Amino acid sequence: PISETWRPMAEAHRERIKTLAGGSLQPGDLDRNHPIFNFLFQYYFWKPTQVAQFSPGPGVLLQGVTEADLARHFLHQGILMPKYDPAADAYGFDTAALAVKPKVLKSLLANRELLLATSLRPPILNCFGLHEWAMLYTPPAPDGGSPTPATRHQALPLRVSQATINDLVESRAPLRCTHFDAFRFYTDEAKPLNSKELTREHQLELEQPGCVHATMDLFKLAMKLAPFIESSLVADCFDLARQARVVDIRASPYDSMPYHAPDAEDETYRFDLTPICVETLEGRQQYMEEQEALWKRAVPLRLRLIEAYDLALGYLIPA
Repeated sequence: PISETWRPMAEAHRERIKTLAGGSLQPGDLDRNHPIFNFLFQYYFWKPTQVAQFSPGPGVLLQGVTEADLARHFLHQGILMPKYDPAADAYGFDTAALAVKPKVLKSLLANRELLLATSLRPPILNCFGLHEWAMLYTPPAPDGGSPTPATRHQALPLRVSQATINDLVESRAPLRCTHFDAFRFYTDEAKPLNSKELTREHQLELEQPGCVHATMDLFKLAMKLAPFIESSLVADCFDLARQARVVDIRASPYDSMPYHAPDAEDETYRFDLTPICVETLEGRQQYMEEQEALWKRAVPLRLRLIEAYDLALGYLIPA
């Protein structure tokens, strides 16, 4: 099909991402210490301009594309640009550019397999977000000396003492983390306290849909498919990742209250960052409720992503 009315959709996508990304698409404008945005654009390595690139998905040609449109909506480093089709006098994304790259196709097939496997499992809702605590766990040195401080992944003060962090991790062991990309940042002392030793090779067997980080990773898996995916789905996944990151940082030992602004006039920075005190029974119950709500929001997005992968792979895999 050929779309003649794509430009308003592209502008709407660009503005939506701009709002969700902190009010600007320029990486230099972001507060690198902001606990929401630094995760979304540093842990996940795409620039706001890349997320804002428009695509109608595979198999759709765009008429009336100008040089200005290319510069505004498409020409971003690391993302394929649309290719001109003289027969249709329109632009479309060239699936042949990836169809000849077996490594890329293998990666996309693996992503699709992970999405499907995760969707078929029941959620686990009793991990209480303790991965952030395990990343800071530093018990006293056996010889009575000073322990090596844990690497902090946020430029924020802690809202609890090191003793509270240690006590909570030890009292909740074995920890129930199932997400390798959280587990790999545990301190060495914390890793044996997890219920399982997680590896990349076992991710397909263990990833489950209740995990807050697996929910955030829907954004990553959407961007891995770009530009052979509708931009609206990318934006929906990014929006949910932002919501999930808010829960993630609220349940952490970090004090994110400097960025707490639930009543901000500008919705770009409207965040409720009051702590979810998982060191208490009430806080753990609150975390479970927030985690369950995120899981329910993620269910339809994960299914839409599987469908998007199926559609794209149908174009990308040579017949």
